Amino acid sequence: MKTNYLIFIAILVLNLKLETLNCFAQAAINTTNNPADNSAMLDVSATDRGVLIPRMTQTERNAIVNPANSLLIYQTNNSPGYYYNSGTPSAPNWVALFYQRHGRMEHDRQCRY
Repeated sequence: MKTNYLIFIAILVLNLKLETLNCFAQAAINTTNNPADNSAMLDVSATDRGVLIPRMTQTERNAIVNPANSLLIYQTNNSPGYYYNSGTPSAPNWVALFYQRHGRMEHDRQCRY
């Protein structure tokens, strides 16, 4: 009886180990059931929805402890718009990608396509 139990445990452990061989590091969040692109850590896609970036006030943005370089937020007051941290976590530098002025979205840099 004890031998059967040990064989069962060994097979279970082996099975669990083999299951991890099919794991991928990429994550896909989509409505199409497509796998994640191999070059992406996170692949988000849909045909009828978008991505909602975290929205916060300037005070809340400035209260983020050690914000990662390139962290993206949408600021809701004081020149509302998309901002990213172009600095370091210890010395953040929030730069406006696009901001709202006179009821329309504008940017500071000339975009080249």
